[in-house]
Amino acid sequence: YVPDKLIENMLSLIVSDMNNGIVCFDSKERCVYYNDIMKKIYKNSDSVATYERLYRKWKNEAGLESFDRKKYETQIEVDGKMRHFEISYRRIFDEKLNFLCDYFIYIDRTEMYEALEEEKYKATHDSLTGLLNRDEFYVQTEALLKKYPDTEFCIICSNIKDFKLVNEIFGIEKGNQVLIRQAELMAHIQSMRAICARMLNDRFAVCIPKEDIDEAEIENMINELKKEFANNAFSLHIYMGIYKIADRHDTVSLMYDRANIAADTIKNNYESCIAHYDEHLLEISIEERHVIGAFDKALENGEFIMYLQPQVDSTGKAHGAEALVRWQHPQRGLLTPYAFVDILENSGLIYKLDHFMWEKAAQKLAEWKKMGKDDYHISVNISTKDFYILDIYDIFIN
Repeated sequence: YVPDKLIENMLSLIVSDMNNGIVCFDSKERCVYYNDIMKKIYKNSDSVATYERLYRKWKNEAGLESFDRKKYETQIEVDGKMRHFEISYRRIFDEKLNFLCDYFIYIDRTEMYEALEEEKYKATHDSLTGLLNRDEFYVQTEALLKKYPDTEFCIICSNIKDFKLVNEIFGIEKGNQVLIRQAELMAHIQSMRAICARMLNDRFAVCIPKEDIDEAEIENMINELKKEFANNAFSLHIYMGIYKIADRHDTVSLMYDRANIAADTIKNNYESCIAHYDEHLLEISIEERHVIGAFDKALENGEFIMYLQPQVDSTGKAHGAEALVRWQHPQRGLLTPYAFVDILENSGLIYKLDHFMWEKAAQKLAEWKKMGKDDYHISVNISTKDFYILDIYDIFIN
């Protein structure tokens, strides 16, 4: 036999020791119990009248009259911080289905909500700069364009020329500083109806109403950033492409690509830092992709040919030659360097072609040596980027 009083005391201790708030009311809406958690939630209220007044408010707001049990959520400020609570409501009946009482259990879900918000933030934002990431930029830009159908918008894309060299010369930490400052610059371009994101590595993007763009201000900010990271070993060059959105049915990724195309057209122009997209740039971009896509196979198939331009003295006697490359394209015929060298330079593939030409020059010198022409030389081109990728000295000695 277990005395009822013992069970009652035991249950009372268990309830009071709960981490959840609990408050109970009898059939006449009188508060018969509340624990310390409830007092803390409602600013240390120790008045039965307070909970009886709240009881009527809860029932009306949550529509509890029609339910014997229900779960709902609410937010309450506790100690100056908004906290999320899951509330379980339950009505109790006796064996004859007479209503006896009802109670509320307050379960604090704040940590769970904060963890979910943190995970959501990590999934939609860049960890280094705090800006939106690429996928979230696409989502929010699409929503922005739908929200303001009568407003002209532009996509602005920024890039830092040869940014990987910053990391290689100065280290990752310095590179991150540059990216953070670049993110601040891009965020400063924003207006009330604009979205900013870090798209990839050193590429950033802003979707902004055309009327809010101030190109003079953008140029000033770029110049300030260049001065901030001025160094004798490396000159920071930031360039931006602007695409005025013409067709809102296009994907946001396509819009961003067009802004990128505009930016890439001035990556070797140190006098300009802003370029606007037009359809001619798309044709250039397609041509560049064709060249890059066909390059490796063309190199493997021996489609690149070395031509030699004689170098002579004032008497007309030849002392050597300059190596000139031509591309014997299977469909387009003989292509001059104008058609492919700049593209390979910008895409970082030029070192492969340079290495190929050096090897060809060495083979030709070997042929001349066998013919007794030891005093002949061949001049070859070396891209400045080769020095960051190849061991020039080691290659030439070999």
